[in-house]
Amino acid sequence: MDNGLVIVPAGAGAGKTHRIKTQLSDWVGRGIVRPERILAVTFTEAAASELRERIRAGLLAEGMVSEALAVERAYVSTIHGLGLRLLTEHALAVGASPQPRHLGDAERDLLIRQALAHARSLDPIKADPERFGYKADWHKGRTVEDGLRERVLAMIDLLRGLGDVGRDPGLVAPALARLDAIYEPPLDDPAAARDELHGAVVAMLAVFPEGGMAVLASPG
Repeated sequence: MDNGLVIVPAGAGAGKTHRIKTQLSDWVGRGIVRPERILAVTFTEAAASELRERIRAGLLAEGMVSEALAVERAYVSTIHGLGLRLLTEHALAVGASPQPRHLGDAERDLLIRQALAHARSLDPIKADPERFGYKADWHKGRTVEDGLRERVLAMIDLLRGLGDVGRDPGLVAPALARLDAIYEPPLDDPAAARDELHGAVVAMLAVFPEGGMAVLASPG
């Protein structure tokens, strides 16, 4: 009896779906797993539909008609579809709505706007967004808030892509090191840097009291 984890490392077109279909058909045929208890997660709905059909076809080819019909109740979907099904089937147990649904883009945008308005950790950025590189682009109809919201959405997508890896505390140190490499480490004494910059500006104005453009000659 198979109790271990089967890992199939392979690239596109290498036959992963065929391998999964063959493995599941074998397990169902030997009574290791019931067809309605199959759990398979794919990236797209089209891939989920194809996998379900190929599992059903594999069982029919083996003469397991009732098992093939039971595949219709199997958990074969995208990760979002799986979550939606679990929420639906167990809604009453957790006191939630028995008719959950995916949020539309407009609804998500509204919720993010509300969350940003109450996110205290973003208060320094919201108080002086230009200092952090957020500027309005009136030619494209983008406000400062749009730029900040887009950056937050990009970070959310990045964290979703990382999954549990994004929770690893070990990511903090290399991330800070990367920021230091790009922007240089924070100044220990910003007041001294300000005074030095002020002195450089005063010296430049002393050399070019009318501005640097006054000494440039036009090409003949």
